[in-house]
Amino acid sequence: MIQRTASTIPVQMLRMTDGLIVNQALYAAASLGMADLLRNGPGNIRELAAAVQVNEQALYRVLRFLTGQGVFRETRSREFANSALSEWLRSDVPGSVRRIALFRGGS
Repeated sequence: MIQRTASTIPVQMLRMTDGLIVNQALYAAASLGMADLLRNGPGNIRELAAAVQVNEQALYRVLRFLTGQGVFRETRSREFANSALSEWLRSDVPGSVRRIALFRGGS
C-alpha cells in the first residue's frame, strides 16, 4: 500500500489536471496542421509559426510541451519533427486521429 504524505497530495492533484492541458495542446497542434507541416522532415519554429500565422513563442511552448509528452521530437534547438505518435495527427494517414482530436478539443 502506498502511503500518502501531505506533500504528495498536491502533486497528485496537479497530475490529474494534465489531461485537459494535453487535450488542448493536441487540439492546437491538430487544428494548426503541425503534423502535416512536418510530414517531410523537421521544421524550425520560426518557419512553422509563419506558415500558420501564429505567435512564435506560443507555438514553441505548445510544441515543447507535446514533445515532453512524446507527441513531437525536438531534433535541434527550436526545430521540431514528427514522432511515431504525431504521425497519427496527419490528415493523409489512414486511421488518422486528427479529426477525433479536433472534435474532442473543440467541444
